[in-house]
Amino acid sequence: MELKNLKLYMENMSILEENENLRKKANLLHQENLALYSEFEKKVSHLDRVSATLNVIRDGARV
Repeated sequence: MELKNLKLYMENMSILEENENLRKKANLLHQENLALYSEFEKKVSHLDRVSATLNVIRDGARV
């Protein structure tokens, strides 16, 4: 019985360690995702400004 408990304890510790490692990886991926999303928003915002400028130029050329 003690041997079985020891095996289960060791398995549990291994699972806890793996869980902690996965939690850390998930956190790093989340941080990377936030950074990439921020870059994406900046590029989209820039493209929106360029598009608005081109529309003003185009509309001004029609007059």
